[in-house]
Amino acid sequence: MAQGKKVVIILNKIDLVPRQVVQEWITHLRGDFPTVAFKSAKQAEFAAHGSAHSASYGMMHSTFGVLGADTLVQLLKNYARAGKGKMAISVGVIGYPNVGKSSLINSLKRSAAVKVGGTAGVTRQLQEVHLDATVKLIDSPGVVFA
Repeated sequence: MAQGKKVVIILNKIDLVPRQVVQEWITHLRGDFPTVAFKSAKQAEFAAHGSAHSASYGMMHSTFGVLGADTLVQLLKNYARAGKGKMAISVGVIGYPNVGKSSLINSLKRSAAVKVGGTAGVTRQLQEVHLDATVKLIDSPGVVFA
């Protein structure tokens, strides 16, 4: 890993697996990297934000509910504060196709900042989204390892 770069693992789409499985993965992965359980909203309006650890069944399966966003934003802002000076940090969002990279960015931004779709290939180039003055998110096309 490049010097000074940090890795944060996001377990996205946690509403699709049993809560116990999510907790076991978080426990396992946190031994190596900061890990955040996340559920993106499925609608353009982002009404409810909450914690993945204490989410009700209704919140977990709501199309408007976002889980883990506040935790992730706080972590990113902590990294920005710990950085050199008052420079903004750039956060690259990478992963396989259709894992919810763009939906994660929209949920953090609380608006439809980047285009999303149900098929691979909607994001065709890098896109920058400013979360605030200290955090810039970079959406990327899906990465496929050969």
